[in-house]
Amino acid sequence: MNPRFKLMFFAIVLLFVLSPLTGLSAAAQEPAPDPALPLSPVALSRVGVVDAVFNLTAPSSALEHTVYLPLLQKLPGGGPPVILSFYASPASIGAGESSQLSWSVTGATSLTINPGVGSVTGSGITVTPSTTTQYTLVAANTYGSTSTQTTVTVVSAPPSSASFFIEALPSIDRPTSHPTVMVDAAGGVHVVFTPESVTPEHPTRSVLYAYCPGSCSSASAFTIAELGDNVEYANLALSPAGKPRVMARLRPPSGSGFVYQYWTCESNCTDAVQWNAANIGSAYVRSTGWGEPFSRFFALDPQGRPRFVYFDAGADTNDPHWGVFYAFCDANCDNAVNWQEVRLIEDAYASEFALAFSPTGQPRFAFTTYDPDAIAQIVAYVECQADCASAASWGGLWLVDTVSASVTEFATMALRTDSSGRPRLALYTGTGLGGSLAPNTLYYLSCAAAPCTQGQSWQALNLGLPSTHGEEGVDLALDGQNRPRIAYHAPMAAGFGLHYAWCSTDCETSAQGWQYQEIESSEAVNRELPIPPWPGCSFPECNPPIPPCTVSSWDTGLRPSLALDPAGHPRIAFDANHEQGGACGTFTDAKLTRFALFNQP
Repeated sequence: MNPRFKLMFFAIVLLFVLSPLTGLSAAAQEPAPDPALPLSPVALSRVGVVDAVFNLTAPSSALEHTVYLPLLQKLPGGGPPVILSFYASPASIGAGESSQLSWSVTGATSLTINPGVGSVTGSGITVTPSTTTQYTLVAANTYGSTSTQTTVTVVSAPPSSASFFIEALPSIDRPTSHPTVMVDAAGGVHVVFTPESVTPEHPTRSVLYAYCPGSCSSASAFTIAELGDNVEYANLALSPAGKPRVMARLRPPSGSGFVYQYWTCESNCTDAVQWNAANIGSAYVRSTGWGEPFSRFFALDPQGRPRFVYFDAGADTNDPHWGVFYAFCDANCDNAVNWQEVRLIEDAYASEFALAFSPTGQPRFAFTTYDPDAIAQIVAYVECQADCASAASWGGLWLVDTVSASVTEFATMALRTDSSGRPRLALYTGTGLGGSLAPNTLYYLSCAAAPCTQGQSWQALNLGLPSTHGEEGVDLALDGQNRPRIAYHAPMAAGFGLHYAWCSTDCETSAQGWQYQEIESSEAVNRELPIPPWPGCSFPECNPPIPPCTVSSWDTGLRPSLALDPAGHPRIAFDANHEQGGACGTFTDAKLTRFALFNQP
């Protein structure tokens, strides 16, 4: 038996062929009871209530009915009022907002609310407190008074902008990187990121899940749970109900493959014991010299069902299980037997998968590959409209070729779909020479109309940003009106920080509608967490000796992940690398994950 644990229900299928680019422009109801059948009386037990039972026989009928009446204990001659309810809606408000105090009282001749309200009548009143206030309702009559309280919490508005290391006390001895961020419908922020190594203080390489329910303006607003071990990278998605789902790619210490592990949580998700995990499949790594870079390979469809795209290199040249696979599960997905897969592409170079879904559930993904005959780095696009368990239902095309000569950084991209299911790509073409689009440039690619598997349906817009803006990381989000927003990194020669671009009109056809601004500079991070230059290493500790470094700086905004809150304001998780340089050479001595929020410009 093959020692690998493969995805279940593998089916041998025909593969579709990617077409070269041909023209890219620059509940059933319950039945009602039968009325002829009398319904038998049902005795209900009510805790803490004494019942009086009366047997009633209707005239001209033999059917006896049992009626239960609660006994109300009253003091002789009467008693004080009874407050049945007193509450505030909403219980939490922003500064300057209002809340409705509502009550239900019996037996009262007067009602008073303190502080600041006084005598009231009826069943409700509107209040606008400037600070968090506890209101007391007093109901009185000639027999006495009864009181109860409710509180209106005034939430301070978060700052218009903030950025910080997502761990409150960052440990530069445990590097973290490659975050993904999502925002739920209530504005809660969810982030996953991963350590790149272990330390004596942090002996496991876990998925780090961070959650902030609101006002996420500092690291103290986040609570972090550590999930599992041996995690290389992880992707995050939220169900329609806002529940987190994580697909982790594990690299066990022994063996020559990856393990894919699916995590789910339904409540109290900052407590690691509330999560469930299942190993659902595995894949062999590529041959020496190849790796599997981080990518947005995992997503949920609109029904909240998990899907992901992965590459398996196979055990050897005789292994038939190799290529690009689309894996999916429709129910009970924490059990491996409920997962299925379909092989889509036989392409040894396919990598960096970006998966998204249309609003009606059709999968789309983009990826990079290499054409050795043309010596070209390719960005390809693939989609399926129906019957996606069959490879014959999928189609795709090579969109563009990117830099392939004198390359210092390869292309990066992000995929989203608009409300009509049309794909949108943010693409940095790479730092170097060559390609069908301008090198060192950030583009916005769009498909105007189906079929998006034909090149003439696509167009590419040069956003007109400074050269190399987008190097080492871009991410894309569309707001509720399908307007694009892009978070991206700018290297040292072009600003050295986290940047943000946005557009409101003519976004697919004119760069005039696009704007951009710096969100966080590397200098700001240097001030927040300064690290001195490395002092070097003298003889005989080092032979030959290494001179001291003369350059020490953070490079921030790397590998950003972008999400929008319910009001369309950006929330970005990203990496900051600390670089040492000068006479000592150039090396990275720290990596830490950061978070930024700001109002949409």
